[in-house]
Amino acid sequence: MTPIVLYSHAGGNTDNVAARLSAALTCHRALMTDQPDLDAFDTIIIVMPIVGDEELHPAVEDYLLNRMHTWPKRYCICELGNFLGLKYEGCRKIVEQILNQAGWQQLSCISVDSLPKLDSHTLERWIDDLRTL
Repeated sequence: MTPIVLYSHAGGNTDNVAARLSAALTCHRALMTDQPDLDAFDTIIIVMPIVGDEELHPAVEDYLLNRMHTWPKRYCICELGNFLGLKYEGCRKIVEQILNQAGWQQLSCISVDSLPKLDSHTLERWIDDLRTL
């Protein structure tokens, strides 16, 4: 697996999780707004926050709908938000639908509580799972 961590915006938990993922998997990371060239990578790990009710962060929406021009890849999604133990996949299911329709292969996706604090235990278990892909 040759992954890249693609994240929606700098700062806060999104930036923190993107940095943790890239360090743990020894891979590149890039902001979506920087419009990175994805040709060298076979797996894209998307890190994004939830925004409202089934709405995408503007950087995620712009990148997926207007700027991402690449052959189908494999993907993982880490959605961050205040889930309070509830099953919520609002933003994630939108991204999954866009990528699946484009022929991308889903590997592993997760929704992680990040408010009031990051659920580091769940995140670290997911990172361990990604190492085996």
